[in-house]
Amino acid sequence: MMKDELGVINHIFDTYTTIAVYGMSIEREKAANNIPKYLKSKGFEVLPINPNHSKILGLKCYPSLLEIEKPVEIVEVFRPSNEAVKITEEAILRKSLTNDIQVIWLQKGITNNKAKKLAQDHDILFIQDRCMYEMHNKLYGGKK
Repeated sequence: MMKDELGVINHIFDTYTTIAVYGMSIEREKAANNIPKYLKSKGFEVLPINPNHSKILGLKCYPSLLEIEKPVEIVEVFRPSNEAVKITEEAILRKSLTNDIQVIWLQKGITNNKAKKLAQDHDILFIQDRCMYEMHNKLYGGKK
């Protein structure tokens, strides 16, 4: 990992607190459930996006990013790499309407350079192939 990337990630955690989790899972053993649960325990507001559920972890679930009625700063993605462009386009559309999205974060194992370029062209920070839990734990040691 590049030192400047760590600085960007530190900035993200220090600046933004609202995370829409694209593809959040109801299954407790999945990373798409336990990582958002961890982030919630650290004070982040977690907004699940999953069209198949009305609630996850007791939180209201949204069918899409565009239907969340409160500001969203980070879009954390737990979907296959080939869906990243579509999700990024949805985030760009939302940002054009609400001016809220600042970061798109693809979880570890998820990469898409076309989505990255699209996000960067619209002044959205883009992190890919990084685990939010691992990065937060590395920077804050479980504190904060």
